[in-house]
Amino acid sequence: MKFNVGDMVRVTTNRFGPNQFGNIGVVVQTNRIPHLPHPNIKVEFYRCHCPNYDSPTNVYCETDLELCQPLLQPDFTLDEIASAQEIMDQMG
Repeated sequence: MKFNVGDMVRVTTNRFGPNQFGNIGVVVQTNRIPHLPHPNIKVEFYRCHCPNYDSPTNVYCETDLELCQPLLQPDFTLDEIASAQEIMDQMG
Protein backbone atom coordinates (compact mmCIF):
# COMPACT_ATOMS: atom_id res chain seq x y z
CA MET A 1 0.00 0.00 0.00
CA LYS A 2 1.32 3.42 -0.84
CA PHE A 3 0.52 6.59 1.03
CA ASN A 4 0.61 10.11 -0.31
CA VAL A 5 1.15 13.43 1.40
CA GLY A 6 -2.19 14.60 2.77
CA ASP A 7 -3.64 11.11 3.36
CA MET A 8 -5.37 10.61 6.70
CA VAL A 9 -3.97 7.47 8.37
CA ARG A 10 -4.43 5.40 11.53
CA VAL A 11 -1.59 3.67 13.37
CA THR A 12 -2.18 -0.11 13.35
CA THR A 13 0.79 -1.24 15.43
CA ASN A 14 2.09 -0.74 18.94
CA ARG A 15 5.71 -1.64 18.18
CA PHE A 16 6.73 2.01 18.63
CA GLY A 17 4.86 2.25 21.93
CA PRO A 18 1.39 1.29 23.19
CA ASN A 19 0.17 4.90 23.25
CA GLN A 20 0.48 5.21 19.48
CA PHE A 21 -1.93 2.41 18.49
CA GLY A 22 -5.10 3.84 16.94
CA ASN A 23 -3.91 7.43 16.71
CA ILE A 24 -5.02 9.33 13.61
CA GLY A 25 -2.84 11.75 11.71
CA VAL A 26 -1.95 13.13 8.30
CA VAL A 27 0.98 12.05 6.13
CA VAL A 28 3.29 15.06 5.79
CA GLN A 29 6.29 13.44 4.09
CA THR A 30 7.12 10.20 2.30
CA ASN A 31 10.55 8.92 1.37
CA ARG A 32 9.47 5.71 -0.32
CA ILE A 33 12.29 3.21 -0.69
CA PRO A 34 10.46 -0.05 -1.52
CA HIS A 35 13.30 -2.50 -0.79
CA LEU A 36 14.21 -1.02 2.63
CA PRO A 37 11.99 -1.84 5.61
CA HIS A 38 12.99 1.18 7.73
CA PRO A 39 10.42 3.81 8.70
CA ASN A 40 9.96 6.29 5.89
CA ILE A 41 6.51 7.90 6.27
CA LYS A 42 6.27 10.97 8.49
CA VAL A 43 2.86 11.46 10.09
CA GLU A 44 1.67 14.57 11.90
CA PHE A 45 -0.88 13.93 14.63
CA TYR A 46 -3.65 16.13 15.89
CA ARG A 47 -2.97 17.24 19.43
CA CYS A 48 -6.35 15.94 20.65
CA HIS A 49 -5.45 12.40 19.57
CA CYS A 50 -1.99 12.18 21.14
CA PRO A 51 -1.71 14.31 24.31
CA ASN A 52 1.19 12.19 25.65
CA TYR A 53 3.64 13.05 22.88
CA ASP A 54 6.36 15.66 23.09
CA SER A 55 6.37 15.88 19.31
CA PRO A 56 3.24 15.98 17.13
CA THR A 57 5.00 13.96 14.38
CA ASN A 58 6.38 10.43 14.11
CA VAL A 59 7.82 8.19 11.38
CA TYR A 60 6.39 4.80 10.36
CA CYS A 61 6.72 1.99 7.83
CA GLU A 62 3.91 1.43 5.32
CA THR A 63 2.85 -1.74 7.17
CA ASP A 64 2.29 0.25 10.40
CA LEU A 65 -0.47 2.41 8.91
CA GLU A 66 -3.87 2.14 7.27
CA LEU A 67 -5.84 4.72 5.31
CA CYS A 68 -8.50 6.34 7.40
CA GLN A 69 -11.50 8.01 5.80
CA PRO A 70 -13.01 10.99 7.58
CA LEU A 71 -16.26 10.13 9.32
CA LEU A 72 -18.17 12.96 7.70
CA GLN A 73 -17.71 13.89 4.09
CA PRO A 74 -19.66 16.78 2.60
CA ASP A 75 -22.38 15.82 0.17
CA PHE A 76 -22.11 19.16 -1.64
CA THR A 77 -19.26 21.31 -2.92
CA LEU A 78 -18.75 24.83 -1.61
CA ASP A 79 -19.93 26.23 -4.95
CA GLU A 80 -23.17 24.28 -4.72
CA ILE A 81 -23.75 25.51 -1.18
CA ALA A 82 -23.04 29.11 -2.21
CA SER A 83 -25.47 28.81 -5.14
CA ALA A 84 -28.18 27.42 -2.89
CA GLN A 85 -27.59 30.24 -0.40
CA GLU A 86 -27.97 32.82 -3.18
CA ILE A 87 -31.28 31.27 -4.27
CA MET A 88 -32.53 31.24 -0.68
CA ASP A 89 -31.51 34.90 -0.23
CA GLN A 90 -33.34 35.89 -3.43
CA MET A 91 -36.49 34.09 -2.33
CA GLY A 92 -36.46 35.93 1.00
